[in-house]
Amino acid sequence: MELTDNFRQSEGSGIVRAAGEIVGGKTPSLDDRIGEDGFSFLAEDDDEKLQHLILDLYFNILPNQLGVDPFDTEDGIQILSPQRSGVVGTEELNREIQRRRWSGAEAAATGEKGLPLYLGDKVIHTKNNYKLEVMNGDIGTVSKLGGK
Repeated sequence: MELTDNFRQSEGSGIVRAAGEIVGGKTPSLDDRIGEDGFSFLAEDDDEKLQHLILDLYFNILPNQLGVDPFDTEDGIQILSPQRSGVVGTEELNREIQRRRWSGAEAAATGEKGLPLYLGDKVIHTKNNYKLEVMNGDIGTVSKLGGK
């Protein structure tokens, strides 16, 4: 089976263009300008500097440039990382985003791997749950805890 359709980005987005180039065996155009087509490539070899750059883009540069709220699940900013561990992995980036966003607040619960959860946190589902009709990649916001 081969994935042939994209349901997460608009057809003209830079992500779709770059993905098509990769599938076609080509190196995508790597433009270091932050554009509105949804795809930019910013090179940085130092993981600490890269984390700082990612968080500056998330909290400051992109919200100012694009006029979006990074925490909005519809039009906000989503960081994609190919790894869970390390300074630029999802776990550490999430911890740092929470630390900056919820400074001084008490977590409402503890999620997987001890990651605190705060009301208002963005979340992404990572496994299909057909019973609940929640699929891998679905995003949302923590609005309440517990209950079924």
